[in-house]
Amino acid sequence: MTMKCFLIILNLCILQIHCGVGPGLRSTPPLKDQKTGCFDETLGHLESRKKLPVPGKCAMAHCQPDGSIFVDGRCALRLMRAPNCSKDLPVDLTKPYPHCCPVKCIIKENP
Repeated sequence: MTMKCFLIILNLCILQIHCGVGPGLRSTPPLKDQKTGCFDETLGHLESRKKLPVPGKCAMAHCQPDGSIFVDGRCALRLMRAPNCSKDLPVDLTKPYPHCCPVKCIIKENP
């Protein structure tokens, strides 16, 4: 039983690393001549305290009051139990963040 728990935890850790689950990061420093909002070459102008999905990534960009942009791409590991879950779902970039995050199915094995 102990080895089984260890393997489950190890698999979940590997899944988190493989899916790019990690902390958000500051991507753009504030602009000195920018009076309000934020600017990023990919996202364009954002109003202060507004958020916008990042194209091509399972992440959300947040415009900070100081003019910097915080990109949040953290995906909490979503676990679902059968019968609601029939197979693991990878990152789905057609859905907005955080609904684009991967889903791991938990299938209880009979002893």
